Amino acid sequence: PRLPPRLQARNLTLDQALEDNKPKKPHWHVQMLATAGTHRGRGCARKLLAAVHEWAKRDGVFVYLETDGDTASAFYERASVGYKRVWEELVTGDETDTTGMLVVGLEKC
Repeated sequence: PRLPPRLQARNLTLDQALEDNKPKKPHWHVQMLATAGTHRGRGCARKLLAAVHEWAKRDGVFVYLETDGDTASAFYERASVGYKRVWEELVTGDETDTTGMLVVGLEKC
């Protein structure tokens, strides 16, 4: 199915925001991380991120990811996970897009 023009515009804006804010220095990029609802709260994501962080430390680089700023960023920014917000942007499509989507970039050194 084809996206409505408002959502097509939002996707283009999102792509541009991600490109504009992409780190210039070498890094490990966590592109996608998801936990099934039945397994949330068991430490699975934290363990996966810990492994990625160890690999990045071995390589002498930091870990970078982008996520939804309204819900998922709270998980990453907890002290036990340890990511810090380095940018955020409210992404909208066009003048009719009144909701938008808050997108954030996070790093862990």
